[in-house]
Amino acid sequence: MKRVKSSILFTLAFLFITFHSVQALEPEVIVDVVPEQYPLYEDKIEAMILQERALVPLREAAEKLGYHIEWNGEERKVFVQKDNTEIVLFIDSTEALVNGERKSLDVPPILIDNRTYAPIRFLAEETNYNVHYSRRYVQFGYAPEVFVTFYTMVPDEEWEIIYHDSDNYSQQGCDEMPSSYCYQSLNAQGQTVRNIRIGSSLAEVKKAYGIPRNKSIDEHGSGTLAYAGPFTPQSGDFNEMQFHFENGIVIEHIVPYGN
Repeated sequence: MKRVKSSILFTLAFLFITFHSVQALEPEVIVDVVPEQYPLYEDKIEAMILQERALVPLREAAEKLGYHIEWNGEERKVFVQKDNTEIVLFIDSTEALVNGERKSLDVPPILIDNRTYAPIRFLAEETNYNVHYSRRYVQFGYAPEVFVTFYTMVPDEEWEIIYHDSDNYSQQGCDEMPSSYCYQSLNAQGQTVRNIRIGSSLAEVKKAYGIPRNKSIDEHGSGTLAYAGPFTPQSGDFNEMQFHFENGIVIEHIVPYGN
């Protein structure tokens, strides 16, 4: 009996430690701000959480965002510059200056082992980049992800809805063995989560979905807009829904199935 109790206690302890280890995983930041390129796996930035906000090594993140950095050790402040934007961050202070205007941060920049850590959302949004937080693989023991993008990312929940939406979408090519390209296509009378239908206009799609990751639209409004979801660099794990247009009108909407 003692041996059984010990075994049970050991198992519970193992599960407790494993659960908290997963919970304690710090997020990985993926910066995707160059339209002609995709991030590499080794480009990921390891972040840390402070008061439920992701902080990143400032110099490493700034270089990927195209910033120039100068450090003033005496006054414990950092100058971050890009194009016509100058940001001044003060160590251990929730106050910052953006082109001379005072701004408030949710959490202050901090120094750890002579490295400055700063909130990635503030840095990104002050130069008009988008920030998206994803927990898509946390249940499998992987770290959450923070994406910094020049485009509007389609969130995890929306992909899950689409994959299970047989009322509005039909699978194409998924029954073929082997399937070279399995995808879902919007039905003639269907609509997306954001109320886009076959026959909707180019302007309506842009208003509903924002800035695409890729686009190829000619002067007549014909071509494709592609919107990306969370992805793992260099893995093939990449979701990109597409809207195809003819003369400014949606004629097809397809979503790769279950990548």
